[in-house]
Amino acid sequence: MKKTIFSLLATLAVLGTTAASSGRPEVAHLVLTVASVDGSWSDEVVLSCPGEPGVGHPHREAACADLQAVGGVLDVLYALPADSGTCLSSNDPVVATAKGTYRGIPVDWTRSYENGCMMRADTASLFVF
Repeated sequence: MKKTIFSLLATLAVLGTTAASSGRPEVAHLVLTVASVDGSWSDEVVLSCPGEPGVGHPHREAACADLQAVGGVLDVLYALPADSGTCLSSNDPVVATAKGTYRGIPVDWTRSYENGCMMRADTASLFVF
């Protein structure tokens, strides 16, 4: 009886390890936040790449593709095309932050923008939520 239980537990452990290792590795896990400079509002979403459809960032596939295109270097997102139209100058400043990891490397990024339109123009699809 003990031998059967031990054998069963060993089999389950191997199956669990195989299932866990056969999953796709996580490339990125970021908490993205956009907030008004005066603190009157904020919005936050989790971006996981790869992730589950319908969970977290509403444009996960595009945001993950943009993140991969710049190798996780958020400072060069501005070079990617953005669908923000023409931004007008307005004094409605926002702060965008990204905290987490990209390919195991810590990410702690913060930028201030004159308004949300300019932020979206500078960050591709990452902060479109």
